[in-house]
Amino acid sequence: MFFISSQLMPLLRLDELVRAASPETLAVVSFLFGRPELFENFFSGVIALAIFEAACVTEIVRAGLRSVSRGQWEAARSLGLGRFATFARVVGPQATRRIVPPLANQSISLVKDSSIVSLISVQELTLPASSRSAAASGRRARASASEGSTPVGSSSSPRPCAWSSLS
Repeated sequence: MFFISSQLMPLLRLDELVRAASPETLAVVSFLFGRPELFENFFSGVIALAIFEAACVTEIVRAGLRSVSRGQWEAARSLGLGRFATFARVVGPQATRRIVPPLANQSISLVKDSSIVSLISVQELTLPASSRSAAASGRRARASASEGSTPVGSSSSPRPCAWSSLS
């Protein structure tokens, strides 16, 4: 999401809008979306979720429309209904019954995904993990050198594991 914000924010000039906003507008923005300094992160999350959810919803609608048999389309045309009337009176109601349940599931998934987006960013995934990994490997090397034992995972004797009792 970091890459989205660094590319789109200058293009959309949202940072200029936030800077030029009145104090009352900033208070409303801060109440609805959080601190104005983090508006870029919020907007990036919204764009990422919108792109992901748009793809899912498109597939749900496409599958719902394709689930209506070709005979229904042909029957409506044989009755003399135009394209709009065919869709509105024959195909639309049948497809809607098949589309609504997966759309409800997708909206629940959107709520779940939005909470994940609020917690995770690309920087948080890459930088702290690599720094923790480097710190952990440094601690392991110091501990094994002070104990005079081999590093974790390189001992010659087999270690008992939880899976060994299952087989």
